[in-house]
Amino acid sequence: MGTEPETSHRPQADEATIAALAKQARIAHDIVKQIYDEEIAALDSNAKVKNFVGVIASRRVKRRLKALKSNA
Repeated sequence: MGTEPETSHRPQADEATIAALAKQARIAHDIVKQIYDEEIAALDSNAKVKNFVGVIASRRVKRRLKALKSNA
């Protein structure tokens, strides 16, 4: 599926971030991973400086997870 980001070569730091976000939000790892991948893809495609893409993606994922929980 061409629109899905490549995750087989995910940096270990990203895996740790996903696990921490899932644990903190008490939401399934797979759901957090999907949201994280979406945010990374959106940010990475437009970023001129890629150093902080992971940090910004994490913040955006937290915001989305909070919205998911409040709508549940």
